[in-house]
Amino acid sequence: EKVPLLKAQPKQLSLGVKIAFGVGDVGPFMTGFIYTLFLQAYFLEVARIGPFWTGTLLVIAQAWDAITDPIIGKLSDSTVSTKGRRRPWLLYGSVPLGLSFFLLFWSPPFIGTSLRVAWHLTVLLLYNLMVTIVTVPYHALVPDLTPHYDERTTLTMYRECFAIFASIAGGVAFAVVIEAFDTYDTSYAVGGAVFAVVTVVTPLVTYLFTKERAVALDNDAIRQQNATWNAFLRSFMWDMRSTFQNRPFVYVMFVYLGGWIAVNLTSNNLLLWSKYVLRREHAFSQIVLVLQVAAGCAIIGWTLLSKRIGKRQTYLIGATIYLFASAGLVYPDEDTSLVVVFIIAGFLGIGAGAAYLLPWSMLPDVIEFDELRTGSRREGIFFSMFVFLQKVGLAAGIALSGYAIGFAGYQAPPLDDDRPEGTLPYQPESALWALRILSGPVPAMLIVVSLVAAYWYPITRGVHKKLLAQLEKHKHTAQEAAEANGEH
Repeated sequence: EKVPLLKAQPKQLSLGVKIAFGVGDVGPFMTGFIYTLFLQAYFLEVARIGPFWTGTLLVIAQAWDAITDPIIGKLSDSTVSTKGRRRPWLLYGSVPLGLSFFLLFWSPPFIGTSLRVAWHLTVLLLYNLMVTIVTVPYHALVPDLTPHYDERTTLTMYRECFAIFASIAGGVAFAVVIEAFDTYDTSYAVGGAVFAVVTVVTPLVTYLFTKERAVALDNDAIRQQNATWNAFLRSFMWDMRSTFQNRPFVYVMFVYLGGWIAVNLTSNNLLLWSKYVLRREHAFSQIVLVLQVAAGCAIIGWTLLSKRIGKRQTYLIGATIYLFASAGLVYPDEDTSLVVVFIIAGFLGIGAGAAYLLPWSMLPDVIEFDELRTGSRREGIFFSMFVFLQKVGLAAGIALSGYAIGFAGYQAPPLDDDRPEGTLPYQPESALWALRILSGPVPAMLIVVSLVAAYWYPITRGVHKKLLAQLEKHKHTAQEAAEANGEH
């Protein structure tokens, strides 16, 4: 039983579809950005679980994601529904995602450290699972919406532009909320509640106003693969082995992983860097604003450039800009002019725009290479691996930072100094240097890894055009063979 999934989309997607798709990432990306900027500080200075447990919780969460992300991707590929393979996941996952985000920034009062650690671990695992349930099918919509090389970059640009400007609003607004209440406990809980609502609403916009293009799926084969747990497990293990035998995917995986961890390491430490290295915590929201506005504007420029010179070359330029800008974060101190800091942040944003945009627009092209090689379309598996890498980047930044600054002698502010006026809590010079190195030189080294992988990435526009032609030829051959067999 081979049936088209839904009505086919035209070559050029309508503006409404692009906007509806882009809006879907507003809530998840906004809350993910808040997670990146504030979770480390929240665990250290509000929940007060210490640097060791801050890092360890994130390591455990990544082990959990290593299991759940590819399974959700496989289940997404195997979904049989008149609503499509991906969209039902957005419908049913958005409310639990919002609730788990709220709980992430709420600590039950009057419990000891051990119970606080257990609570935050449980909530972190729940939140990561719900992020997977919503974002893996959401990202896998891109090749289901359009098969065209440049249109995928445009679609990704819409998503990233909405996400970047949402992160500006989220990062700045969350910082304002933190300062609006008498205690940090109340501030973080209120901020979590407000942005939980946004997280619920925006994926539903994508669900309501997009449709997956017609794809011939063998639904009988899908049902047979999932008829028993053993059959599902065999199919799943084959998918995982085959994924890592896809050479272009391995290259683009390292492109994304190096760039994403680099961006997140800088972001994770930006609040503490502003507070203790610059000694100007008030400037934090301004730095974030400059960085994200620059990234959002740069994404449009990178999209236009990639249509002229290709995705790989565009990424090489953008990542190189980020490399030099991140190295510059070693030098500022409390005597440095904020103008200099804003210039560095601006160049960081320009480079980060390429890291946000290009790997996600490369990934759908890898899927056509995989289809030609295996005969199957497995968007869910591939995008689940990217969502897993996305969460590895978020968690690795916080975990590495927590361990490193703890080893360097970081001191949490005392309970009676949560709202310091005039002077900030003392940090040893070793902790200040740890924050400098984690914000600049370490991300720069990761960018080098990303650049090497991008240099060797093989799928250009010409290669992708040939892939589509070969796929079309194989489909015609298979259709002719099926018709011939039917005549006999």
